[in-house]
Amino acid sequence: MTYTIKFSDGRPGIECTDYATEVTGLLAETIGPDVEIGDAEQDGGQDEDGGQPMRRLVWASEDDAENDDGGKAVASICWTE
Repeated sequence: MTYTIKFSDGRPGIECTDYATEVTGLLAETIGPDVEIGDAEQDGGQDEDGGQPMRRLVWASEDDAENDDGGKAVASICWTE
C-alpha cells in the first residue's frame, strides 16, 4: 500500500509505504506531538467495497479535531492499494 500525506498549507506531499511507523512518525515530526488522525467514523467515507475509507483527515490537536468537519484539518492521508 502507498500512503500520501497532503498538507493544507501547500507543502509538497510525502509518500510512505508503512502507516504504523512512517506516516505517524512523519506527522508527529512535521505537525507536532499532539497530532490527531481521524478515524473511519469521523471521515464518514468508505471505499467502493464498503471497507476502510481511502482518506483520513489530520489535525494539529484533539481540540481542533473535535466537532470539526475538516475546516481545521492541517493535512490528509490518502492511500492506494
